Amino acid sequence: MTAAPATPHGHGHPAPGRDRVSLGALWFGLAGAPAAWSFQLTIQYALTAHGCYPHRTPLATPLGHALGPVIGIATVLAIAIALAAFGTALRAWRVTRDEVTPWSHAVLLEVGEGRTRFMAYAGMLASLLFLFGIGLNAVASLLAGAC
Repeated sequence: MTAAPATPHGHGHPAPGRDRVSLGALWFGLAGAPAAWSFQLTIQYALTAHGCYPHRTPLATPLGHALGPVIGIATVLAIAIALAAFGTALRAWRVTRDEVTPWSHAVLLEVGEGRTRFMAYAGMLASLLFLFGIGLNAVASLLAGAC
């Protein structure tokens, strides 16, 4: 019988903070903002494309009068989801503050030390990046003409 390899800091698992943050929260923090950006971009593109080019001839003005408000609602919803994802990732990052130890990078890579905190940190970065992208899409939809 072989014993399980010990991690450098003496805990039984390389990610000791994994029980303090749910896996769903980690994945929402990591993928929530990119999904919100995809949602916003898809809604914006589909509505604008169909509203301005419904058949074989492009239109000078959009077909539907609700095009702007629907795109606005999709943008506000995407911003809310991205902010919620950032908040979830930030909370997970703060909760797992003691997970990382001052070991060498080689040891950290070998045993997977700090993976819960890493996922939370990556979620914060991804949320901020995609929140910026959602903002750019919103500015583009406001500045560019509908058709």
